[in-house]
Amino acid sequence: MINDKEELIGTLKVNIQNLQHLFEKQKDAIKVLVVEKSELSKKLREKEVENESLEAKLNTLKLAKSLSGENNDMQDAKVKVGNLVREIDKCISLLNR
Repeated sequence: MINDKEELIGTLKVNIQNLQHLFEKQKDAIKVLVVEKSELSKKLREKEVENESLEAKLNTLKLAKSLSGENNDMQDAKVKVGNLVREIDKCISLLNR
């Protein structure tokens, strides 16, 4: 009877130690994942900024190409210039607020 209780207590102690070990292992894994997530978020933000910059350069190149006459499509160039003027007007109105 006493042996059964001591054996049960011993088993419980081993199980508790195993659970504590697993808990600490999972805590360490979570810390690693949090750091990795932070690094990936930072890289994503950098790539988004780079993407926006490249899109702006692409639009500038498209406009320059259309204005240079290579396309021979003056209507397209006029539309693009009109869009740029509207964007500038929007920026000015936002600055005036």
